[in-house]
Amino acid sequence: MIGVSRVWWVLAVVATVLACAVATARAAPLRWSEAHAVDAAQGVTLGSLQCPSATECVALDNRGRYVTYKPSAPGRPVPVALGAATEPIALSCPSATQCTALDLGGDEVTFDPTKSSPPAAVNVDPAADPGGAEAANDIACASTTQCVIVDGKGNVVVFDPATPSAAGTTSLNPGEDFGLESVTCVSATQCTAVSETKAVTFNPAAPAGATPVVLGSKLLMTIVACPTATQCTAVDGIAGDALTFNPQAPAPTTPVAVDSESDNQLLALVCPSATQCTTTSQGGRTITFDPQTGQGRAFTVDPSPGGDAIGQETGVTAVACVSTSSCVAVDGAGRTMSFDPTASGTQPPVQIDSGSELFGVACATATQCTAIDTTHELTFNPFKPGTPKLRKLFTRPSGAALAGIACPATTLCTAVRADQQVTFNPRRFRTPKPHTIDPNSDEGIVAVRCPKKTFCVEADANGSAVTYNPRTAKLIRKHINVEDGESLTALACPTRTQCTVVDNDGTMLTFQPLTGKRIATAKIDKPVGLDAPSGDSDNELDGVSCTSTTFCVAVDTLGNAVTFNPRSRKPGTPAAVDKGRSLNAVACPSNTRCVLVDSAGRVLSGNPHVGAWTVTPLSGASALTAVNCLTTGVCVAVDTTGDEFAARS
Repeated sequence: MIGVSRVWWVLAVVATVLACAVATARAAPLRWSEAHAVDAAQGVTLGSLQCPSATECVALDNRGRYVTYKPSAPGRPVPVALGAATEPIALSCPSATQCTALDLGGDEVTFDPTKSSPPAAVNVDPAADPGGAEAANDIACASTTQCVIVDGKGNVVVFDPATPSAAGTTSLNPGEDFGLESVTCVSATQCTAVSETKAVTFNPAAPAGATPVVLGSKLLMTIVACPTATQCTAVDGIAGDALTFNPQAPAPTTPVAVDSESDNQLLALVCPSATQCTTTSQGGRTITFDPQTGQGRAFTVDPSPGGDAIGQETGVTAVACVSTSSCVAVDGAGRTMSFDPTASGTQPPVQIDSGSELFGVACATATQCTAIDTTHELTFNPFKPGTPKLRKLFTRPSGAALAGIACPATTLCTAVRADQQVTFNPRRFRTPKPHTIDPNSDEGIVAVRCPKKTFCVEADANGSAVTYNPRTAKLIRKHINVEDGESLTALACPTRTQCTVVDNDGTMLTFQPLTGKRIATAKIDKPVGLDAPSGDSDNELDGVSCTSTTFCVAVDTLGNAVTFNPRSRKPGTPAAVDKGRSLNAVACPSNTRCVLVDSAGRVLSGNPHVGAWTVTPLSGASALTAVNCLTTGVCVAVDTTGDEFAARS
């Protein structure tokens, strides 16, 4: 016989489940806006370039987008998000209306660059590891029906973009570090790939059996280009050398120096003829040379190569030539330049891609949100953002980006970076005075939350926390040993007396921020891919949200979500809700609605108790970095290219 207390417990559980089901059924779906560009303070690195004709060029940026433009009159093309799981790193365009982009995880997206609606990404290289040396590295499409991928495991993947699920994988160079680095195809029956020291030529229709040949034991080849079936040139991306060989009969070859400058990292290579190749450098130069003799000339096409901001590369990052006298280059600051590689002079750089990474967003009301980029704050109405004014929070550069923002009132926000905080009124802005609040953190503050107007908590990457009054900058508790020596990654404080952090090793820790007392700790996510001696994990917990003192949801870099009681020491059970993508942040406005954002510009919303998630790709979104939900019916998200997205139910 079941006791009365047991019966009541069973009834309570049933009631809770029914309540969750009813809440889920009644919760109106969120309707997300298109991208609102609110922050274009800096250029976006352009890292891959193809010009299928003299009047059309297509470039990829490092925020997962492409831009299509006319090189003689670039204008301001509108970037289009590809929706790949990770950053697209290579591009091949066999025609003016077909390009295929490749990301680090082996996802391909084949699209018409003249249109703005690319299809969903498809994984064709499941062996590729986007988080390490075994990532997908390069792609070459000899025709609209045949593409070839090489990866860090030494694999060659061949597929027809029309039927990518039928891709075939062959291992050609499994023993060398970083596998195969680059590939080019002179025809549908001959492709050549290089590793750091070897070259291998194969028929993509039957690649098995092709034998890699060592070209040099001290090489670091990174890029290869083949103007003919009997001539290829590869460049050593570190030493500034080039070597030319016959791909049908490769043999050890002596490299020649083509870049004698001190800043001689070579970033790209194109060979429009057997007697002319052009490479680009980190120093803003192009070097055009005869690959048969190594003789050539260098000149600067980008007098101010830029790329020093966080998230940018430096120099001329990619080049394409439609003839021996007409080339186009792009750089780390989102600019393009046209030039004749046989003559001095170039067009001035033209900005074609801009947008700043937004690191956080906090909304005091449904009509007032404040976001932060590397150095600025911008306050706006998320449903009518217009062009908000960028206002610098720290006047002195430190090399560290802003790491967190909290706005407990419409007239009070606090932002953190490195070991400092600033407090400001977003409605009547004056440049704030920075205050050092965490001098013991050499890794920097990672998050801030303010459960009260006069009480904020920050967590750092050294495993510590600090509490302070944002109005006065007075420290309340100078040091809380949450998990000294470990990197904390996210923070939630549902009340003034309880906060929960998660770390890069799958652990959650709950503590009392007033006293520093630890309440509970538990392993809620299994760490994988540990990188000793740092202890960093590829499965780190990147976001946490707590609706109460007994209910939290955390998300990780492998697309898992885990619900847990922050006051319990019981281990959590992660659920794969977004496989193949990184979940970057979570906001739970109630126990029955959470909103997750991922690296492919998608939002997942649903009831964490039930585990049913609705996936919504946001129009025009790059990787989403943060989300804030004031209520179950009002949410705001931001991405890596300065766009914000608002939702109402």
